[in-house]
Amino acid sequence: VSYDAISGEIVITDSLRLPAQGVMTVTLTAILDPQAVITETLHLTNTAFARARNRPQTITDTAVVTVAANTADLAIVKMDDPDRVVTANDRTLTYTLVYTNYGPIEAQNVTLTDTLPNEVTFDSVVSQPAGWTGPVVGSGTPVALTWTTPTLAVGQTGEIVLTVIVTDGFAGVLTNYASISTDTPESRYDNNQDQEETEVDTFADVTIAKSGEPDLVTTGDQLVYTLVYTNNGPDPALDVVVSDTLIPEVQYVDASPAPLPPTDTVLQWELGTLLVGQSGTIVVTTTVTASAVDTFTNTVQISTTTPETNYDNNEDDDPTD
Repeated sequence: VSYDAISGEIVITDSLRLPAQGVMTVTLTAILDPQAVITETLHLTNTAFARARNRPQTITDTAVVTVAANTADLAIVKMDDPDRVVTANDRTLTYTLVYTNYGPIEAQNVTLTDTLPNEVTFDSVVSQPAGWTGPVVGSGTPVALTWTTPTLAVGQTGEIVLTVIVTDGFAGVLTNYASISTDTPESRYDNNQDQEETEVDTFADVTIAKSGEPDLVTTGDQLVYTLVYTNNGPDPALDVVVSDTLIPEVQYVDASPAPLPPTDTVLQWELGTLLVGQSGTIVVTTTVTASAVDTFTNTVQISTTTPETNYDNNEDDDPTD
């Protein structure tokens, strides 16, 4: 017996004289590599040849052995609801993880992982199919939620639904990553991960109120304006600026806190970030000039780079006789 590793041929030479109608049986055993990953059904073809010294023709026969694939094909799809979070309405965001085993064999020791964005906090699991254990909430950053199940049958699909809370003050795009894995070899791995992006919009509501004391003045009198600003939320207001444009009927004396220079006609205070519910007071002291011959009105404005739910309260004025 000789074997050619390149061609795969096994040659059996026997000097036996085979009589007419005689039968000789040769049994060969081949073992499929147990570590081989078979991603689709194989059809292994084996051909035998026989010839004799006194007969020139060669006789052949062929046998086909079918070998089934030994891989699974897991897939994960990630969805969000809503796709755009408006924090003025609700900070809750719902994620849905849809998993499937496309086969052709069941998947063993399956792990599903959802890696949360840093800008959200895990809230609760709304639903998950029977047979899954978890989630195990990781202690690292970012936080990873992990579920496991012993097997996923061929064609088995399901979904895990969970909610998170968007961090107060965050605005931008959230990116969430999900993945699924198995100890069973897979025919493809490019569908084992998915990600979902969610836009988050924040809103504030900054207000300004202005009052003057006294209400009745004459030239040379001192007139004190009090400016009260507030952020009614629901989110922090960024880059807040208060502007008070002085009219000819009054002349600036001082203010607490002091405005940015110059202070000739426009008084301006850069307040930075106002947290939800944060309020403050600015007191401006002026002197009534000779231009004040009738009722005059001084106006103050407040602004922020954060979108607002209401812009009607960003300005106020106070008339003085």
